[in-house]
Amino acid sequence: MITNDQLLEILKKQYEVLAFVDLADVSKSVNFIYQIFAKCYQDSYKPNQRIVIYTSHQAPLSLLEHISQAAIDFDISPFFILHVSPFDIEQNLQKISRDSMQNAVFSIHKTAKLKDNYRAIETICPLPWMHVEVRNQGDFFPCCVYENDEPSTYNGIQDYFTHNLEQIRQQFLQAKPPSGCHKCFSREQNGAISNRQRHIKFYKKQFLTEWIDHAKIRSLDLKPGNVCNFKCRICGPRNSSLHVHEQLLQNPPNNNRIALIDLNRKGNWFDTNFELSQEIFDISENLINLDLMGGEPLLIKKVSELIHKLASDGTSKQIRMHLHTNGSVWPDNIVHLFKNFRAVDIALSIDNIKDRFELERGGSWHAVEKNVEKFCKLKNQGVNVYLYTTVNIQNVYYMDEILSWSDSYNLEVLYNHVREESTYPWSLGRLSKQAKQSIVDKFKNHKDQRLSYIGNLVENTEISNSEYFIQAVERYDQIRKEQFTKSHKEFAQLMEML
Repeated sequence: MITNDQLLEILKKQYEVLAFVDLADVSKSVNFIYQIFAKCYQDSYKPNQRIVIYTSHQAPLSLLEHISQAAIDFDISPFFILHVSPFDIEQNLQKISRDSMQNAVFSIHKTAKLKDNYRAIETICPLPWMHVEVRNQGDFFPCCVYENDEPSTYNGIQDYFTHNLEQIRQQFLQAKPPSGCHKCFSREQNGAISNRQRHIKFYKKQFLTEWIDHAKIRSLDLKPGNVCNFKCRICGPRNSSLHVHEQLLQNPPNNNRIALIDLNRKGNWFDTNFELSQEIFDISENLINLDLMGGEPLLIKKVSELIHKLASDGTSKQIRMHLHTNGSVWPDNIVHLFKNFRAVDIALSIDNIKDRFELERGGSWHAVEKNVEKFCKLKNQGVNVYLYTTVNIQNVYYMDEILSWSDSYNLEVLYNHVREESTYPWSLGRLSKQAKQSIVDKFKNHKDQRLSYIGNLVENTEISNSEYFIQAVERYDQIRKEQFTKSHKEFAQLMEML
């Protein structure tokens, strides 16, 4: 039985040892192996170079997979990793990868016991280490899909990140994700890609080698208010000031009136809450990502000021900026600054076309389409412009027409969809049996995969009481002097509204 020092001397006679690592250290930290690989990374390796990982214990397959995946993330061939233990683990190594780690059997002195803290990588999310979402009323959240009804106290965005998110960070490190993250894990269990998985894909290597030990706000998702010039039927007063005005005109009870007025007061936070907006301006120099959502962000004065500030101080060079707009406002005062950013994405939030668009959203289709033409020309300047469509009960039957229109502008389409909400009138679950079957028949086996996806989505949606939808349509038709059955005639027939 040989000591660790003796083992190292033996291996040095055969290999150039780049690192000599106790597997116990790898097992007790989610990021330890990533930091080792970061230090050992080279564009190419000599045939005799090895990163040696040793242990006197039987390594579980999951830990070997963790090491192999980390090597792949760094574009390091597992061939250059040598696992040393008293056990022949060749069969396990072959299960992991065709290009597997090397194995050497030595009887060595007892090393520290293996732990399973590395398993946190399976459920970890990088966002609490780098990101804050500020919602439409100026409230802070870890991300846009996080749900938590428990009130939290904080004194500004930096205080929230330092203290409130620290609790969430510790939960992730213990492989015990907080309950507010249930949406991501539910999507993963159903075979869909979650927000957590997308960000792991974007930032995994940098996160696990640097950021996990140095948490800092590097990304912001700003909903800078509810100021909006649309009152989309699928939306509401939290996200649209016009919804607030419309509901106030219906003479609601006094408590509701006070709550609505308060929504609009808070919904103008970026322009009126000087301390918070100034704090955001101050931390902007650390950003690598900035999402600007709505309301309609292009109607909010300080959004323009923030973009000008980032461009003038040079911070924009390191920032990928995402702008989510309803397409009704052409940003004359900032469009010339887009070239100063590392990357710019513009998501055009459009759920239907022509008269159906005007009924569902309340804006002018002619004006929006003219702006779409202008936005599309920005693609020639390297701006990524695409269509972001929320699939809901109003537009699902017409998705083929929407895609045909988007194709005419060479616009990629990304889907959001409302399917799971139990009381939401616009969810796909409000389809009638007849309407559901007609949509499945129309799209399920379509040669366009974007439409076959819609067919499968609808087929796998459980339907409930369609009266919620019909009542909501009738209520809006009455308030707005509109006629859903005229603009959406074919679908209205399927829903037995005619």
